[in-house]
Amino acid sequence: MKKEIVRLVLIQMTLVIYSVLGVAVLLKVFRGSPAPDIFARDVRDWGFLFLFASAGWCAWASFEMSKPGADHHDVIGVLASGWILAGVIALIAFIATVDLASTPPLTIKMEKPQQPSISNRQLPPDS
Repeated sequence: MKKEIVRLVLIQMTLVIYSVLGVAVLLKVFRGSPAPDIFARDVRDWGFLFLFASAGWCAWASFEMSKPGADHHDVIGVLASGWILAGVIALIAFIATVDLASTPPLTIKMEKPQQPSISNRQLPPDS
């Protein structure tokens, strides 16, 4: 049973790493610095808190499974809650990626100013 918990925690940690670092890299590449005020930026800034959620789930799951009266129903509940947490993390990472891809860039196209030609310049008065 401990192998399943460890695998599930590793899946959760991988999703957290993608949601923070992957979205941060995509945000930097496609939107530049400073990042616009979109959901992906919030995931980049606060996504590390999912590490605490995953670690808390791991501690709770280990505690639940180490009880002397743990049976098959407890295993199903623990694994189901772990998969739900992994699904929430994956959903937030997916929404952040879609938000990043669907938000139009905030760049403004600047036209190059035309240099006046010699014929349009004002010549100094003849003295």
